[in-house]
Amino acid sequence: MKRDLVIFGITAYAKQMHHYFSTSPDHRVVAFTADAQYITEPSFCGLPVLPFETLAAAAPPDRFDLYIAIGYNGVNEGRRSKYVEAKAKGYTLASYVHASAVVATDVSVGDNTFIGELTVVKPFATLGCDLQMGAHVHVGHDAVVRDHAFLAAGCKLLGAVDIGECCFIGASATVRDHVTVGARCVVGAGAVILSDCEPEGVYRSAATPRREGGIHTLRRI
Repeated sequence: MKRDLVIFGITAYAKQMHHYFSTSPDHRVVAFTADAQYITEPSFCGLPVLPFETLAAAAPPDRFDLYIAIGYNGVNEGRRSKYVEAKAKGYTLASYVHASAVVATDVSVGDNTFIGELTVVKPFATLGCDLQMGAHVHVGHDAVVRDHAFLAAGCKLLGAVDIGECCFIGASATVRDHVTVGARCVVGAGAVILSDCEPEGVYRSAATPRREGGIHTLRRI
């Protein structure tokens, strides 16, 4: 029997999670929730929006599960803090693994985790809780991804890397094998990390410059 699910968030990201969980064999989305000060409409995606402060009265944790649909705000601190608060209220936090993802059978998926389309998690990897993993992410063998990290679409974490808590790894970034990325690091889109990163560091790749003359310099297209 499907469990009733409430999604925290009334943003585009929460709308995406509603789409995914609507196909879940384990959950049925019945409502959204948000802090009362941010609620401006009574419904979202055709479902009621409930104040998070009083959610336990309307959707008690023994009958409803919760999913925290917050992105990487504040280097994932926004999601982490609501995760902790939801656990303190007694909620079970749901996870979603897309049917096309390939997660090795020896790897456990923590709570409040999203694993997107065609993502691969290799054997002997260790996944923490409250992870957001976009489409086409690669997590290599023996890698460790710690709690509250955000792995954007197409990033590649090679064998035996260690990704610290609350890290953000940008789209198509690559972290070489046996590299440790300290907690709360931000690795920008397309960056290539070849050595250990100190906590709270920011690493970015150079932007592609505009070609002089624009499209008029091309022979064919």
